[in-house]
Amino acid sequence: MVGSGMPALIVFAIATFIVAAVIGLIVAGLWKKESGQFAFWLVCAAGAGLFLAFRKSPAGLGVQYDPTPAGAFITNVVPGSTADQYNLKVGMSIVRVDNANLTENTELSSIVARHHPGDVLHLAVMTSSGLYSMDVVLGVKDF
Repeated sequence: MVGSGMPALIVFAIATFIVAAVIGLIVAGLWKKESGQFAFWLVCAAGAGLFLAFRKSPAGLGVQYDPTPAGAFITNVVPGSTADQYNLKVGMSIVRVDNANLTENTELSSIVARHHPGDVLHLAVMTSSGLYSMDVVLGVKDF
């Protein structure tokens, strides 16, 4: 099932970073319940940990495609994915990513894999109505 591993990964990342944050606070001597600083530092450390976990996750666009000489022909769009949010549809072709033309030898997936969630890709998309440019913010890869 698509996306079935992501909730477990997120829960594991949260638990790991909270434990690391508490250990870090104890070592740094910031475990001061009476002063209220503990809650502040824990929230800061957990927030930083979640941001790092998100950034280290593989980026995803949320499409399945067939490589063609004219680009990546979209054959499936994952519901709720970045592609779905930006209204990419089955039958459209992504012909250019960040000024690089897509061909059968230039894989869309390898370009996306070099990015992180939150990065912006500049796409040129061919539809039945013509060529459109759009900027999309990548999400986390949906396995």
